[in-house]
Parts: sequence; C-alpha cells; structure tokens
Amino acid sequence: MSSIDLIRASPSKNSAHFEWALFICRKNWKLKRGLIAYSKSVLSAYYLADILDKTAGAGMKKTLLGAILALSLPMAAQAGDLTARVGDGFFGASYEGSLLLMTTSADWLTNDGRGNVGSLGLGVQAPLGIAKLKAGGKLVYMDLKHQDNHYAAALGGGVDIPVGAFTVYGQGYFAPSGLASDGVDNYKEMRAGVRWDMTRMVSLDAGYQYSHVKGKDGNRSVSMADGLYVGAQLNF
Repeated sequence: MSSIDLIRASPSKNSAHFEWALFICRKNWKLKRGLIAYSKSVLSAYYLADILDKTAGAGMKKTLLGAILALSLPMAAQAGDLTARVGDGFFGASYEGSLLLMTTSADWLTNDGRGNVGSLGLGVQAPLGIAKLKAGGKLVYMDLKHQDNHYAAALGGGVDIPVGAFTVYGQGYFAPSGLASDGVDNYKEMRAGVRWDMTRMVSLDAGYQYSHVKGKDGNRSVSMADGLYVGAQLNF
C-alpha cells in the first residue's frame, strides 16, 4: 500500500484533514514527503487515542494525545536518532529529533526489580563554537513497583561536543516537589558518555546513567539506574 493509499484509509472522521494534505501535495511536490510523514504521525496518534479511550480516563487521554500531536510535526519533519542502552539491571531507549531550534525527545527506562520511568520532552538548542547546547523540560511518568503511579515536570539541559568521529555528551534534568505529584520529594536524572559514529547511520555508545526518585509521605526512594551502560544508536 502506498503512502497516499495509507492516508486515504484513515478513519472517516479525519478524512478532511488528510484530503487537505493531499491537495497541498499535488500543488507542491516538494512538500509531499514532509506532509505525508506528518499525516502518518497524526494518524498514529488518532489510533492511539482509540486505544486510550478503552484504557484511560478522558483527562489522561487528552493530555497524552496532545503531547503526541505536539511532538508529531518535528518528529516527522526532521532527522532524528533512536538509541538503546543496556546497563547493570536496567534498560533504556530514547528518541531525539529537531526542527530548526526546537528539539523533541521521548525516553523509556525500565528496571525489572523497581519499575518503569517514561518521559516526553520539548526544548531548544543553539550552537556555541563546536558544541551544541540544549535546554528544555519533560513530562515524566513513574510506574514504580509497590507504589502508586507518580508524575513530574523536570527541567534541565545538555551539551554535545563532537571530536572527530566521536561525540562527548551529557544531560541532566531535575524536578522539585513543587513540580511533582504527591509522594515524590524530587526526581533527578543524568546521562553522560561518548558516542562513536561508525557510519552515518550507526553509532556505538558507552557512558554512565543515573535516575533517582526520592519519595516522601511513606513512599520509598527508588534508584532506577546507577551505573555504566553500552548501547547503539540509529541515525535517520
């Protein structure tokens, strides 16, 4: 099935949106790839909304769908990377993309004995010499074992410094109790390492990751990650 066939096969309630996209594509061929990719992202978000209708309340569905739609344009329209990391007792996966000065991110961290932490982020980036500086925030969801689910809004940033075929990078985010749900005193995470670009599409990664949820009001503190990792990255 072609991209256009896929768009035409979308739910009828969204047909006007996709027909408009096809009209613009016919008028300007240069826009076709970007608009088709964006339409796929929006279509995926609508399908996810149908699933959320069955599994979540209206408030949570609107929040998650809004975040997905906000991320869908830069994720579809610009280059990005997918990374997987394995450490001692934890596994992480990340997406990062950019559109002009805006960046988007999605992260998932799981620890078999302690739970899961996921996040969606938005930020800005700017060059400083050979380095690239980033700053922004992320919405963090914490699914910890033997506790209620928690949420936080974390602020932070990072830096990438290319050195030949290598890139030295680091990032950190922090959410105080005032930006977290009940039961969380603070949330903090950091990651730093070195990435080797084997080819334009594939990189190898090694570094250190730390992720900690400090509990309060009877909720215990949990370290989701605290150690070295190795991983691989796909650039597209």
